[in-house]
Amino acid sequence: MRSLERIVVVMVVVLAGVGEPSGGAGVGRRASVMGSSALRVLSERGCGRATAYSEFNKIVTIGEKTHVSWLDSENGKFLVKIQTLDRGTREWSAVYTVGEAYDNHGGPSLTCDGSGYLHIVYYPHHHPFRYRRSVRPNDASQWTEEVQFGKKCTYSSLVCTADDKLVLVCRESRTRQWVLNLYEKSVNGVWKGPRTILHGNAPSGYARWQGALVLGRDGKTLHMSFMLFERALTEVGYAVGYLRSPDAGKTWELSDGESVTLPATPATIEIVDGSATVEGPTNFRPGNIALDPEGVPWVLYSRMDREPFEAWVARLTAEGK
Repeated sequence: MRSLERIVVVMVVVLAGVGEPSGGAGVGRRASVMGSSALRVLSERGCGRATAYSEFNKIVTIGEKTHVSWLDSENGKFLVKIQTLDRGTREWSAVYTVGEAYDNHGGPSLTCDGSGYLHIVYYPHHHPFRYRRSVRPNDASQWTEEVQFGKKCTYSSLVCTADDKLVLVCRESRTRQWVLNLYEKSVNGVWKGPRTILHGNAPSGYARWQGALVLGRDGKTLHMSFMLFERALTEVGYAVGYLRSPDAGKTWELSDGESVTLPATPATIEIVDGSATVEGPTNFRPGNIALDPEGVPWVLYSRMDREPFEAWVARLTAEGK
């Protein structure tokens, strides 16, 4: 869909660190955060999905700099933008254009490597991705030439492992089953893949996974949440799922370490909520996945089959549920 809806893109920015209480009523951790926050209008030309798709990471902080990306609509084009906050000086950089997206599905996924270089992918709605790397570490003002990879891709989630390997998961459409695919790029290497991680129950047709990645503290374990939505079966998301890779995407397993043969199916994944087959009117939508200080994954999702819609958060327990 190439509509050009506009939306104002804003960001709440914490401009100062959180300090310990300094005495007096209302002074402390919470007061320090609230008192130092500022509302920043990043753009008044944001497209209707300027910051949509929570699995697309759009904000990266390195040292004193925070880089923020989004999708604008200007003169019939969808443009990937980025701007940098220097938290030491409290000053914002100019706004830079990284590249053009096909439509409002093609917003950016942003990450960084161990040397501070920024990496960004964007563009597709059933197309190859566009990839660029910042020319200088921790600097969003200039980028390398655009590189294409993939075939009929949409919806990206991008991370960088401890050895600076880029790992991306996405939906890829085909004449037969649509799949959740993985691509990877080593340092100074080319993009390789795809490796199919998941397919659904339907033999063909539209599907959405919204795969979201988070990297473990060891720098190589990947945790991934996703949904099961297959239009040939139903017009709802019938489950939220989870898989884990202990080796940066080579092999995949359940939370208890049981190996999963690839490609995984709804019957072999771990179900966070819902069921492996369509049952009843439940309608899930995934949010994102994060790790707590102990490395336990938490998955945010919503239920749209209830009025009002409900937001849920689920975590992996010690019992593996």
